[in-house]
Amino acid sequence: MITALKYGQRLSAAQLLAQAMADRAIALNVGLPDAFIPVPLHTNRLRRRGFNQSIELATHLARLCKRPLLRDATVRTRATPSQTGMSARQRRTNLRRAFSIKPAGYPSEILSHLAIVDDVMTTGSTANELASTLLDRGASQVDVWVAARVEKPVN
Repeated sequence: MITALKYGQRLSAAQLLAQAMADRAIALNVGLPDAFIPVPLHTNRLRRRGFNQSIELATHLARLCKRPLLRDATVRTRATPSQTGMSARQRRTNLRRAFSIKPAGYPSEILSHLAIVDDVMTTGSTANELASTLLDRGASQVDVWVAARVEKPVN
């Protein structure tokens, strides 16, 4: 289903995945965040793909959980290569300083509990780098909500 969303442009899959994510969070009694933040794509990749799968997931999650979506709070500042096939170390290096806060899209008040939304977590490099950016901006807790996680991380 994730492949259909990400590479097959089956945007309807985002709604089903978001529902499953929300159901799981409720079942685990996870505290809801103050807002959801999708992982941003660089404009070049967004132009090629035509949409951001993380925004699609986050839009549905925000609606289901009745929380704000900070769609434009962050920006990918560098056009990083695809991480498919990269080791954990290569991924960390690839993403170093790849994100920044976009002041026009980030609320002036400090939101203490945020949730990053992405489709797949492989090594956690993307989430860690983006979370670090949000923590530097003043968030006290950053959760990561993903539709799937690779069982054994890539070295």
